[in-house]
Amino acid sequence: MSDRIRLRDLLVERSLELGDFTLASGARSSYYVDARRTTMTALGQLLVGRVCLDLLEGSGLRPTHVGGLTLGADPVSYAMAHESAHRGGFLDGFTVRKAAKSHGTGRRIEGGLPA
Repeated sequence: MSDRIRLRDLLVERSLELGDFTLASGARSSYYVDARRTTMTALGQLLVGRVCLDLLEGSGLRPTHVGGLTLGADPVSYAMAHESAHRGGFLDGFTVRKAAKSHGTGRRIEGGLPA
């Protein structure tokens, strides 16, 4: 079974909920996917890193960094960075906070992205 199929199955098993949900947009839905319930697991991290890096490499793009808004992007970008190390290490992760910290460095963007 491919990593992509394994990841799909894990998402269905751990992250898919059926019921009556109100989405952030206000729309109603009969299902809800909380991908963090998959991406924050050991197996989910392994599969997300492999599948997302495969897709990125297949795109022909060669970024040096990957990241996004915390909390959702964190496990995905870190899994991709980790997997890239196993393949030659070309990708670093970063996190974007909703607001800059009021202490320490005061950064809004943390991680491997140059300031």
